[in-house]
Amino acid sequence: MMSCMETERVDDHQPKRQSVTLSARDLADLAMIRTSPEAQRAVGATAGMSEAALLHALLAHSLQQAREAAEEAGYAAYAEWARTDPEEVAVRASLRGRRQGREQRGSSGT
Repeated sequence: MMSCMETERVDDHQPKRQSVTLSARDLADLAMIRTSPEAQRAVGATAGMSEAALLHALLAHSLQQAREAAEEAGYAAYAEWARTDPEEVAVRASLRGRRQGREQRGSSGT
């Protein structure tokens, strides 16, 4: 019997073909990408790809962009927390004080 976790696990070795409805705008965008070497390079596609391969390249590119955006948002949230968290502010102030003390001791010896 499979557990809940096992049924939701992504298995890279079992590809699955999905169907997707494309709007007129989607089809126009695909046609533009198919005829534009610059757009093909931007999404990791190549000339002569099948429609399925082109859609896969677009999906892979979009998912990578989504991961990068989520990572960037995470770093921004962490930076905001580190900038405003009272304990983090106190630690940075303490470190600054130590560094300034070392610099002053080092410059007074000359």
